Amino acid sequence: MDENVIYALIPILIFSIPIVAIASNTISKWLKLKEKQLEVTANATAEQAAQYAGRIAVLEERVAVLNRIVTDRNEGLALPCLALPVCRSVGLSVCRSCLPCLPCLPCL
Repeated sequence: MDENVIYALIPILIFSIPIVAIASNTISKWLKLKEKQLEVTANATAEQAAQYAGRIAVLEERVAVLNRIVTDRNEGLALPCLALPVCRSVGLSVCRSCLPCLPCLPCL
């Protein structure tokens, strides 16, 4: 190679090293930020899944009670209806006239 080419490449090399270092630092910080965002999203999703699982368990329990009420041929349907949970927002039992019904979702 010609000596002039070597002397021309030295300043390019000198300026490119800090640029690469700054770019790699920026990319590293961006990747850490994305990792934290994924962690927060995963935690929120897990919490929401746990809440849904709790609601599903309550709904399954209510459906089982209602299924027993509907399939039971006895005349004493008032006791199972009174055993249903009380709606917190209204203060009335879920099944007021012994007809199977579900409360609104905020009352669960």
